[in-house]
Amino acid sequence: MKGIDISKWNIVTDFKKVKEAGYDFVIIRAVGSNGSTPYKDKKFDMFYDQAVKAGLHVGSYAYVKPSYNGDVVAEANKTALFFLDVIKDKKFDMPVYIDVEGWNKKLKQDNTLYTVSFCGTCESKKYYTGIYGSDVSTFIDLLDKSFLLPFTWWVAKYSTQPPKHATENCHMWQFTSKGSIPGVKGNVDLDQCEFPFPAIIKKKGLNNYDR
Repeated sequence: MKGIDISKWNIVTDFKKVKEAGYDFVIIRAVGSNGSTPYKDKKFDMFYDQAVKAGLHVGSYAYVKPSYNGDVVAEANKTALFFLDVIKDKKFDMPVYIDVEGWNKKLKQDNTLYTVSFCGTCESKKYYTGIYGSDVSTFIDLLDKSFLLPFTWWVAKYSTQPPKHATENCHMWQFTSKGSIPGVKGNVDLDQCEFPFPAIIKKKGLNNYDR
């Protein structure tokens, strides 16, 4: 499957054209972060409704950051619940992800605890949950990937060759941030996924498909 990922920074003029151009899915940012304070992406609802109407498979992600002030596990749980509240009325046949970028590399243990707590909270609410980050600077430098195996990985490596380091549980590859496709004005992230997420999610009744 070919896909794109978008946030409020993208200008999508026609999701139908995206679909007609051969793209199968879109991962939409639901939550951004002002420092360590999460907020709802202002285009999330609009993008979701239009993507579903166009017949695209849909997932979502939260771009968040730890404050490194106090209990990182409790903080991650609170932030995950905020994310889940934003997406609670929508169905997703692609996973929901935590976007791990730009964190403090010197605090690898805290980063890993935060990430695992966030994902665990989402999974406890019956969401198929994953982690987004770059091949080296996230999964090697920022996190201890040995603790991340229970979750699917969406790995960024801008190259014609797939990820080489974060491979153990990589089911989706973001290969460029400068894609140009019909229906989107300007550059857009492009992704490749060969894993049957929609069938699995629907069969297991995850991501609100049990409702």
